[in-house]
Amino acid sequence: MKQRFLFSITIFLTSFLLFLIQPMIAKMILPMLGGTQNVWNVCLVFYQVTLLFGYYYAHKLRSNFSLKKQRWIHLGLLFSAIVFFMPLNLRTYLGLVNYPVLFVLSSLAMSIFIPFFVLSSCSPLLQSFFATSSNYKRDNPYFLYRASNLGSFLALFLYPIYIETNLAVSSQRYLWSVFFVVALFLVFLRQREADKHELKEIKQESKEQITTKDRLKWIFISFVPSSLMIGVTNKLTIDINPMPLLWVIPLGLYLLSFIFGFSDFLLKNKKKIFDFHLAFLSILFMFIITGTSNVFAVISIHLLVFFIIAITAHLRLYELRPSSGNLTEFYLYLSIGGALGGFFNAIIAPYVFNSLIEYNLVLLLSVFIRSFDGFKKENLSKIFMLIYIITVCMVSIRFVSKESQLDAYFFIFWLIFGYSFVFFRKNST
Repeated sequence: MKQRFLFSITIFLTSFLLFLIQPMIAKMILPMLGGTQNVWNVCLVFYQVTLLFGYYYAHKLRSNFSLKKQRWIHLGLLFSAIVFFMPLNLRTYLGLVNYPVLFVLSSLAMSIFIPFFVLSSCSPLLQSFFATSSNYKRDNPYFLYRASNLGSFLALFLYPIYIETNLAVSSQRYLWSVFFVVALFLVFLRQREADKHELKEIKQESKEQITTKDRLKWIFISFVPSSLMIGVTNKLTIDINPMPLLWVIPLGLYLLSFIFGFSDFLLKNKKKIFDFHLAFLSILFMFIITGTSNVFAVISIHLLVFFIIAITAHLRLYELRPSSGNLTEFYLYLSIGGALGGFFNAIIAPYVFNSLIEYNLVLLLSVFIRSFDGFKKENLSKIFMLIYIITVCMVSIRFVSKESQLDAYFFIFWLIFGYSFVFFRKNST
């Protein structure tokens, strides 16, 4: 019990600091660029890509080195982060200020890349260390991921509610730096504990055989909620009602969905969650098509549907999780999907689409979450038929009068929804 608590509190603190630095450093950058929504979206992409690097490092470290070598390599990285980047400070190159995306990315890279990279690697590493312990829960260390996301969630909401309003930016930076050192010391202690159980280290031959299909599933399923998180943020802050701090809510729901999704209780009721997903998705599309004017109702249904889709996706990932021997690889591919989702919405979509159409496209794509196994050779003809029907309908609608377009949109939606419900529910597991 004590060991579980120590690992949980260490992961909680590292994740708390990881998500505390995100709004804190964004607050320092935003005034230089006028505080546009796209600045926050670029920040999110940077965080997701850096998280990917951290997970890749954790996977390679666990795969290629003994526990003792891992400790010394990671200790060197921890020491470098403290010596060269503490106390935390914003470093910028003003020559790029006329290029907002490059300015934001360069400022984040120079200021927090290494500290963020170090913290992002801690959760998968500590979970894999716990898997080598003598604790009775070592075969399923994924419960520690809930502690990680709880820390992230609390940091995200404590910052605008309490920290930002009561502490000057300079005080925030120094306090964060102090707790960063404390967190890294706790990580070092957990690594030392892992050394004591090196004989229990998971053997290579005990690992599952991970296939390309498995990896593609993890990437696709994690892509959907990540893309929708930015998509719904843009929808609410640009199209509906640009309220202050509204961007915090989708990110908070995204984190909460991990806590609920990585749950044995919901796993036992997965079919009910899938039914909720489809039912509320249909309600949302009716709101989109009819153009309801009640702002509170529109915001609520968008957030609720996003939350349900995110829970469905993360529950599916929990269902597909491998044994603890492949834990770091599992988290690596989750972060790849998350980074691709953020990159698609924040970088690609603004230059490809004139409106927020990517949000609606990924909402439709979410019906595949529960049924990714349906992509088998014998099902390809049905999938191509669905794509053909959608394409014909979307081309035809261009020739429909404006008065009839609403009915046409209804027809297209219910066609897709009905087809997806019958076919993909049949193939869902």
